[in-house]
Amino acid sequence: MNSILFDAQERWNKNLRGIRKERGLNQEDLAALMREQGFTTCTQKSISRWEQVGRKPGYAFPSYDKMVGLAKCLQVDVPYLTGDMGGRTYDEQYIANSIGTDPGVVALIKELEQYASEKIDYEDDGEPENITLYHNADELALFILDFVGSEFISKYRDFVAAWMNITPQDDTSKAKSEEARYRKDLKVAKFELVDSFQAALCRQYPDPDSDAFLTEKGLECKRNEDLQRQQHKERLQKKIWKKLLEQGGTDSDQDKMRQISSALQPLVDASAKVSNYREERIEALRLRIIARARAAQGLS
Repeated sequence: MNSILFDAQERWNKNLRGIRKERGLNQEDLAALMREQGFTTCTQKSISRWEQVGRKPGYAFPSYDKMVGLAKCLQVDVPYLTGDMGGRTYDEQYIANSIGTDPGVVALIKELEQYASEKIDYEDDGEPENITLYHNADELALFILDFVGSEFISKYRDFVAAWMNITPQDDTSKAKSEEARYRKDLKVAKFELVDSFQAALCRQYPDPDSDAFLTEKGLECKRNEDLQRQQHKERLQKKIWKKLLEQGGTDSDQDKMRQISSALQPLVDASAKVSNYREERIEALRLRIIARARAAQGLS
């Protein structure tokens, strides 16, 4: 048999059977829905044959109009049944392509939307009360979109597997060994899970740089300050090289370092004086504020 045809048949069989079961329908239920669509000759045996295309003589694909009928009954589009599209509907596939994720993720999020909230009847002291429960579906949807396809998902699966992997023992010494093994594996799995979650968070939500905290006006001021600092740096470099040229340089690296240090020293001293002056001003200002506060309170 042609391998391409075989693959197409198996995709169809798998998808038709899978979506039927997912919708909670047996073969007779689906046949009844098909009859309501106008396919009066459709029976449970028809559905059975269509779910086993190519496996027995005469078990062929249904005609295209019946494919459309099946898709409508199962709330999907035909390309999903044939395996030519991962999304169950054209809309689902379009959304998945637009946001760059798997159609299954879109289907899961759409399911979450149905359970975003529910109303329940609650009685308190015999008084009926209607309460709305919110299930944070939006947050769950965002979480799924952020982490689907990341290593975090596989690490989470490993952690759950490690957590469940307990083998009870009849012998107490073997039980202690099993417990030690279990706790060690669980600790490793938990560490890897947290590490992968942190890495995924950093990729998805990187730390903003300092510019994110500035308005457009603030960014303009910052650019001007950076320009002034650059110009100041260039002026200092010119002064240093001018000083070196005046003193006369040598080819010795040691002499060059001595000359650079000597030329920089006056600038270092000036900077220290400015820093000390600034600290003195701040301290004087602090003392004046304290004195005013005391005077306002009537203290000497």
